[in-house]
Amino acid sequence: MFNRNTSKAFIFKIFVDVIVGEVTPSGWVAPSAVPGDYPYFVPRSASHMLPVYVKHEPIMSRFTTSVKKVEGDAFALGEELRQYLSEKFAPKHINLRVHEPHRMIQIKGEYLLEVKEFLIRSAVDVLFFQCD
Repeated sequence: MFNRNTSKAFIFKIFVDVIVGEVTPSGWVAPSAVPGDYPYFVPRSASHMLPVYVKHEPIMSRFTTSVKKVEGDAFALGEELRQYLSEKFAPKHINLRVHEPHRMIQIKGEYLLEVKEFLIRSAVDVLFFQCD
């Protein structure tokens, strides 16, 4: 039988030992941002993963990196992301598109690790965790 009080205590016990900014053995990093720090944020999924995906179209040999579930000012996030990627890949032009109605940013190319690194470093990701 499910006991609501026991489950709250168990969940709280799991997250008590997590230190913000510390990398766990699995590679997971606790978010350090608080809603309101930035004009935008990217919430993590229910499994605490960042919503950054790569789509590969093998016939065209094309990669597209997508950041989904962007809340707030997606254009500001797009510009900061473009600036970060342009500095990291200096002579290369970054083709980036902000699709505000779908709350998504699409980047032409395979930039999965770099985008995740940007979101973790700039701490724009927020982990929504509530105990009622």
